[in-house]
Amino acid sequence: MEEINSLIEKDDNPDLGPEASEVIKSFDGPKLEYVGTGTADFQAQPLILGQNGQPIILSDWEMHAKHEVDTDKQHPENFPHFLEEYELYIKRAEELGLNMFRFSLDFARLCPSENEFNEKMMGEYVRALATVKSHGMEPVLCIYHWPMPKYLLDIDNKGHIKAGGWENPKVQEHFKFYVENVVSYLGNDKKISSALSEVGFSPEDQDKIVEEGLVQYFLTINEPTSILGPGYLLGTFPPYKKGNILGAISVLEQLATAHNNAMEELSELGKRKGAKVPQVAATHNWALIEGLPNFGNKLDFNKLVSEVSNYYVTRFMEDTSQSDFMALQYYHRLKFPLVHGSSDQRIYGDMPDFGDIYMPGISKVLMEMHDQYPNKPIMVTEFGFSDKSDLLRPYWLLETTRYALETKKMGVPLRGMLQWSLVNNYEWAHGMDVPFGLFNEKQLSQPLIPSQENSVTSWEVLKSIASVLLPQDEKSQQDNLKELDRIYTIAYEQFTNEVERRQKK
Repeated sequence: MEEINSLIEKDDNPDLGPEASEVIKSFDGPKLEYVGTGTADFQAQPLILGQNGQPIILSDWEMHAKHEVDTDKQHPENFPHFLEEYELYIKRAEELGLNMFRFSLDFARLCPSENEFNEKMMGEYVRALATVKSHGMEPVLCIYHWPMPKYLLDIDNKGHIKAGGWENPKVQEHFKFYVENVVSYLGNDKKISSALSEVGFSPEDQDKIVEEGLVQYFLTINEPTSILGPGYLLGTFPPYKKGNILGAISVLEQLATAHNNAMEELSELGKRKGAKVPQVAATHNWALIEGLPNFGNKLDFNKLVSEVSNYYVTRFMEDTSQSDFMALQYYHRLKFPLVHGSSDQRIYGDMPDFGDIYMPGISKVLMEMHDQYPNKPIMVTEFGFSDKSDLLRPYWLLETTRYALETKKMGVPLRGMLQWSLVNNYEWAHGMDVPFGLFNEKQLSQPLIPSQENSVTSWEVLKSIASVLLPQDEKSQQDNLKELDRIYTIAYEQFTNEVERRQKK
């Protein structure tokens, strides 16, 4: 950690920044196995319409989205449609030179009523997975990314949620039914071969993929604290409870149990002859806390609060067999005081309530995670920023990646990084108002056109990062490093100009 701190002290200054030629040294080192992007099912398709043109409301989050539409806070014409357009999503990711693509299943949509499993929709998800493979990328499949089936909720006669799905006494029974059916489908040779055939795989390649397994990387529960905090402490997410500490603790236990049960079920996919053992983890938005009093090793309030806020991770890691790798999701820093003053150098994206954008923070968090779980490889399964201007984000992406790579040089077993997200999606309580995507959905059918000479976009940055960090021949590597050097110089100048412009306003 001392090496990381000295690196940060040396070159972390939003007004100065390191020289590009020095920065490129960070990229000209150990490679990553994966550079990718992703999305999540509900976020990439908030509402699905029935034959009558009305939304089909199967979950708490679909209730939320419909209410936003009914009150004119969100406009459905802006909503994405992943299940209808996933071929465009996946093709665009391939065009960026990425080799990993993440998306999720939806518990409520696959289990629309008690003891019912929607095989038709599961078949569509599997075709999307097969399409990822057909474009030369490795799929990452998230089992649970927050929406809960409506039949698990306790709803009063006014339509308000009295208790969330994870509070239902039978939630484990229903979640087990869901995961068992997902595993059964993914282990069905005929159904998987059919999907692979539809996207153009030869019989020989079909046999190989079926034998090894269509999916090698699974995420069970996405960000447990993002369920607990906004749902049971702040009241901004379903079930909209404020200050319910005991409820949050109870739900944490349910989430940890669901993760363990899902890991056990998913392990069945690796027990067939010739099958690869799938790698399974829950994702964690490990908090970076700074700005509190620090009296050395005896009393470091930053460390103390960080340990308390990340305590939940130990509930998912009481036994090292409970996770095959650590999945980190990094976006921001919480620096006290949370309200910054006029002399504060903190920089914010489109969601100031998220915390400030602090690129070196990822190195600190990676080092903390590795120190606590030294025998586990690490994947950054989400990192990204909402920036409507796309003037600041190119630099943010480069610097965040650079600091992550520095930890790899210091021995952190970092395997890959997934940018969030490829396409603008429904950002939960913020809806479509904060664009994390590199593109909007309409742009996916348009050709990629490079920027003008003195500007650069975030998609160009991610494409350049992938070209350098994924293995290639030596000549290509040197050409790609030169291009990254050019892009970094432009991104930094674009960033500083925009920061200066905003400071003058």
